[in-house]
Amino acid sequence: MSQLEQWQLTAEAAELYERYPATYILGPWAPLLIDAACLILGERVLDLACGTGLVARIGAQRVGPAGRVVGVDLNPGMIAVAQSLPAVVGAPVEWLERSAVDLRLPSADFDVVFCQQGLQFFPDRLVALREMRRVLKPGGRLALSVWTGVGPYHGAVGEVLDRCIGNAVATKFCASRQVPSRAELRRLATEAGFSDVEVRVRRLDIRLPRLKDFVPHHLAATPVAPFIAATDSETREEIGACVLQRLQRFADGDGVTYPEETHVLTAVGGYHRRTSVKVEVSMQDVPKLVTGVALSEESALKPQGMDRRRFVIGAAATSLAIAPAFAQDAFPSRAITIVNAFPPGGLNDILTRPLATAMEPILKQPVVVETKAGAAGQVGAQVVASAKPDGYTLLSHNTGISGYAEVDKLFGRPAKVTRGHFIPLARVVADPVLLLVNDTQPYNTLQEFIAGAKAHPDTLIFTSGGLYGASHLPLAYLEKATGRLHLRHLPTSGGGPAIIAMLGNNAQVTTLPVGATLPHIKAGKLRPLANFGATRSKVLPDVPTLKELGFDVEYYLWVGVFAPRGTPDEIITMLRAAIGKAVQSTEFQIALANAGQDPAYLDGPDFQKFWDIDGQRTDEAVIWIGRQG
Repeated sequence: MSQLEQWQLTAEAAELYERYPATYILGPWAPLLIDAACLILGERVLDLACGTGLVARIGAQRVGPAGRVVGVDLNPGMIAVAQSLPAVVGAPVEWLERSAVDLRLPSADFDVVFCQQGLQFFPDRLVALREMRRVLKPGGRLALSVWTGVGPYHGAVGEVLDRCIGNAVATKFCASRQVPSRAELRRLATEAGFSDVEVRVRRLDIRLPRLKDFVPHHLAATPVAPFIAATDSETREEIGACVLQRLQRFADGDGVTYPEETHVLTAVGGYHRRTSVKVEVSMQDVPKLVTGVALSEESALKPQGMDRRRFVIGAAATSLAIAPAFAQDAFPSRAITIVNAFPPGGLNDILTRPLATAMEPILKQPVVVETKAGAAGQVGAQVVASAKPDGYTLLSHNTGISGYAEVDKLFGRPAKVTRGHFIPLARVVADPVLLLVNDTQPYNTLQEFIAGAKAHPDTLIFTSGGLYGASHLPLAYLEKATGRLHLRHLPTSGGGPAIIAMLGNNAQVTTLPVGATLPHIKAGKLRPLANFGATRSKVLPDVPTLKELGFDVEYYLWVGVFAPRGTPDEIITMLRAAIGKAVQSTEFQIALANAGQDPAYLDGPDFQKFWDIDGQRTDEAVIWIGRQG
């Protein structure tokens, strides 16, 4: 049996897999793969080699309650973890323990098949691809990803394992990176019967926190776990330290941020052949078709992946002798991208995706969410601030965007991003933040927590989505009222990773919104001590507000949508109207309710007034925090 066929995990390892490699290594890639297939509401989706269900859960959000999602994995531990995680807002997900070469699913049953980093594990890749094509409807879409190679992090870990334990263990760990080449991927997909096969190389910067802790936990989530457990504590510490040493050029605080590449293959299944499509069109349909043709031609050049209109109109439409002026004049004439500045799992991700889905039928164009996380949201903000102000690149951000200029001022450096770089289109929600401890802590009230923190300074670890970010600022508001609590700070790359840190007891305290933490509160993993809102939450009526407890503190983590400065007024007006309609849609209202959110929509001008005041309060909080990092 090959190394890849032996890549099976115990139940305990599967739980660690969800917390560490799934969240930090695979998590940033999942939205990119989803976007490559351009999902629409109501579609039927298969996630093959689903692991603990990351792609399936995002897909369920995108296709909505009317859709259907099936997650398939051969590993019973993975399926058990996927089933145990809180349900997402959207389609129901069915989890099945099946082999990729024998799916035992009906033919022509799915609109889209995803396979994130699974193909390299299948004992017969061609048979697996033929199974994927079999279950796709005619014209259905395939989107799968495979690493381009070992990569900096896995290469460093493999070298250290080879030196500290032995070559056999190093080879077993790196088995997941034994991948087919770009040419081999194309050949396999074509031989399996797919058409319109495209293979692109995509690149992301991946951040891993505290390598001395992360590496042992990661190894424990792989089939080499027994070999690691058999070593002494000194060897395990040496492995983490040596990996960090080898990755020094990528050092980012006590973690690393390194470049990673993957192949993303997109293709059409079933019996679709674009050259055989016959298109009959009347003159009143000409503008719509020309727009579709422009999109088809452009999407073949852009790296985001395939546009679903290519499968509807195809090459036959390009033969129409129609002047393209219609597509060039109207806005929007192609896909709109909303850059989400935070990782999967946080409030921005939870709400931006259903909002984008609701905007599509209004704008009659795809609205794609692209994650650009890092530096407490600054990475995504800088991307949009420097984007062409034409309405096709928007930003989903939160309270943290207000303080970037003050942070730069604090450190005596030129401001990279200011509030003046953006035009606010809409505030979508304003979620009251909770002060939370995890289930390892004895505190049941705010008073107990304050007394305990002050009695044992620099003992408890507070985690946030990043330095001076939207989940770091509330601690400053609280400490201005209570006095310094002397908590150690573990900044992460977003709300999702901060929650993971809490669940893994890498941190014990956080301030995060209701929407992102509600499933974990209900599961008993997180315990809310106080609500920063003006009134108690409808979904957590037993949690008192800070004002009730005698502290004049009020703070909300709001989520807003922005356009770059310089975007034409007529486009701003159109986008404001589209977002305003989208937030009133049934699908988005369901998403709000399931996330424990109350509507808090503000149109652009009102949002600007709110932002001016909120920005001043944020600046004061940054000054209170002072220089960190």
